[in-house]
Amino acid sequence: MGLLARPEFLDTSPDAIAPGLAEIAFAGAGLNPPRREQAGWSLEQMVRWGQVGEVAIDKVAERCWRPDLYLAAQGR
Repeated sequence: MGLLARPEFLDTSPDAIAPGLAEIAFAGAGLNPPRREQAGWSLEQMVRWGQVGEVAIDKVAERCWRPDLYLAAQGR
């Protein structure tokens, strides 16, 4: 929480954000797995706003959105 509260992020005290984060689960069985459709949407927006050139969205998503690494990090 201390990192998130730093000036370059939320610029507040950790105590101020603690209640809002208390009920949030960031990882666990079935929570927040990377999904290819999320990758596609994100990449489409990056192309739309000129952050990247035209890309083969499906191929980039396949290389970058890695459910296998997510599961490995969870020990599954």
